[in-house]
Amino acid sequence: MRLRSRLDKYNIKPDIIIGCAGGGSNLGGLISPFMGEKLKGESDVRIIAIEPASCPSFTRGTFAYDFCDTGMMTPLAKMYTLGSDFYSFTKPCRRSQISWNEFYSLSALS
Repeated sequence: MRLRSRLDKYNIKPDIIIGCAGGGSNLGGLISPFMGEKLKGESDVRIIAIEPASCPSFTRGTFAYDFCDTGMMTPLAKMYTLGSDFYSFTKPCRRSQISWNEFYSLSALS
């Protein structure tokens, strides 16, 4: 909703929204304000989900029931998974230095 309210304030309609998916991302929250319009045919915004190389659950995972957390405390859910015992920090990866405001600005570029 934060991105949507900022775009509405300046009367900006995004052509593309890009966000991280997999590994505990917030893609759902980023795109949810736009999905209703897209599903109704009221918007043609293109949504692109980017998968991190350190946690390739979509391209290397299997579609199976698994825990949503590494503590194995949550109910099982059907998803693309690398296994609830997979830790993405076992592989070297660089943390992004992009701030939230920069991320939202980048997502709204057309």
